[in-house]
Amino acid sequence: ERSLPNVKYEYFDFHGVCKNAHFDKVNEVVRKLQPINDHFRFFAQNETGAVTMMQRGCVRTNCLDCLDRTNVFQCKVAAQMLEIILRHLGLELTTVLGEDILAAMDAPSKRQHALVVNLKHVWADCSDMISKQYTGTESTISDVTRGNGAGIMGLFNQKLKSISRFYVGNFEDQYKQESLDYLLGEHTAFINIFSDEIERQLKFYERDFCIFSDLAVFISTWNMMGNPYTSNVDFDKLIELEEAAPPDIFVFAFQEVVDLNAKNVLVAGNEEAVKKWTTAINAYLNSRFSADGLDYSFIIQESLVGILTIVFAKTSLKHRIRKLSVDTVKTGIANTLGNKGGVVIKFCFDDTSIALLNVHLESGQHKVQDRLLNIADIHSKAFQSEGTGQRREERVETLDYKFLFGDFNFRINLPYEEVLGRLNGILAANNNMREQQRMLRELLEYEQMLLCRKNPEFPHLARYSEGEITFLPTYKYDAYSNVYDTSKKQRVPSWVDRIMVWAPEGELLKQRFYNRRELLDSDHRPVTTYYVIEVKKIDNVRKQELTRQLYEKGKLVVSEEILEEDGRENGITISPVNAAKEERDRKKWEDIELLDMSDIPPPQQKNMVDQLKDIKF
Repeated sequence: ERSLPNVKYEYFDFHGVCKNAHFDKVNEVVRKLQPINDHFRFFAQNETGAVTMMQRGCVRTNCLDCLDRTNVFQCKVAAQMLEIILRHLGLELTTVLGEDILAAMDAPSKRQHALVVNLKHVWADCSDMISKQYTGTESTISDVTRGNGAGIMGLFNQKLKSISRFYVGNFEDQYKQESLDYLLGEHTAFINIFSDEIERQLKFYERDFCIFSDLAVFISTWNMMGNPYTSNVDFDKLIELEEAAPPDIFVFAFQEVVDLNAKNVLVAGNEEAVKKWTTAINAYLNSRFSADGLDYSFIIQESLVGILTIVFAKTSLKHRIRKLSVDTVKTGIANTLGNKGGVVIKFCFDDTSIALLNVHLESGQHKVQDRLLNIADIHSKAFQSEGTGQRREERVETLDYKFLFGDFNFRINLPYEEVLGRLNGILAANNNMREQQRMLRELLEYEQMLLCRKNPEFPHLARYSEGEITFLPTYKYDAYSNVYDTSKKQRVPSWVDRIMVWAPEGELLKQRFYNRRELLDSDHRPVTTYYVIEVKKIDNVRKQELTRQLYEKGKLVVSEEILEEDGRENGITISPVNAAKEERDRKKWEDIELLDMSDIPPPQQKNMVDQLKDIKF
């Protein structure tokens, strides 16, 4: 109301006031609107077409995720306006009805005036039609609007409609929504060829309408073997920055923060483990970096049974983080259990979108295909679930930066004894680093994940880049020791714990370090990395002008027919664009000369402090 002086806001607790179906209690609020509606008046013309009255305002009712409650209220407002309209026409409705129209609408149906009955039925029919479009069923409380009350049959009808609405919302509505998204061009799988090409062209001119800055991101991943957090965790070792500056964002990824037994997977929660890790990390960060004049704020955390991701950012930068969203994807037995799967967090830093994918994949020396399917499922299913109150969001693949990390469980395709022998040889050459690295590279030739990058059926891994592995396998150790697995299972030592990034083509990306840390709290060694990525802040005025010019210059390109008849009588299909046509289109776009932006002031490249002062949210 402060920012909109011509708007009056009235809060009304419908459930609280109208408890136990006492819908007549809305009358008190509607009567308060009488002088306002009198002032708003209505539009009217005489028989010659001359305007005799203009409407000055309207009453708008909003209710979160509900059509029915607003309709009960609107029906009473409509009745009050009808009374005002008839009064201007010389008919005093109160005299005809013997009481004001709000009271008349709540009177027993047997003594209601025909005008009131018709008004209520017209309004209820209208609400039912709208409700069918919106929810798939009639309004759950249209019987109240019609005047049939909330008796036994009314309550029965209400429950029946609620059940139908639940069924439609969970089993049918997604197809309707999907159809609407296709028609509006907003479906996540919809490819608008023209807009897609415009976006590609805009990419060439980003330096003309964006301000760029660096963002430093620290990531750690650590499988905790189901061990609870203890104060013995050496955060100094875990957060070894190797002379790099304190990062802007810390990402802590864990797997198996609780034991993956049947109780924890099916019933028990992980709240205690999540709280302990979050509290401990927060305390450590703000203790360690306070001497540098820095403090870090908790941004978000998300978990799936034993998988946990926690994000912190410099307090001075947290206002630049927006559009936070989380999702989890289960890949356990039949994709129904969360003992394996992924936790995905996405957000925008300024106008750069970032995804954090923490995964724990299928275990077992020979489960390579299952692990590849896990990765594909996590990428394809994240943020794509639909249901009541939930819509699909943009796919992970469409975001600017994707960081993929966790316990991938990929192994080395060599026998246990041979791998141990090679590792002992590497350790024995501790005075010759070059020889050690040569021997490591030879061993990595048998590493499953690196081999899978060459598999065209599972392209996700090939799109990610990973720093050079210069450290020993991180798994599996005897608990709390530096000795690789001596149990009867004799698991092959492997680099199961990894961190990688999928960055936009041509983007600047620096990796300060990629290493394991020597902590003995688990049968895994944690792995950490430090990336410096480039993020952008868009000058929307310049971008809009560029977009307008590109659309104008690109009309000739898209004027060629994209949709071709497929010979069927009923409809058309989208025909594949052949290679020759793609080449012709590419050349046409390349012929578009550099846009004249002389009339638009260029974005000022400032230092980081000045940039922060100018950014408004």
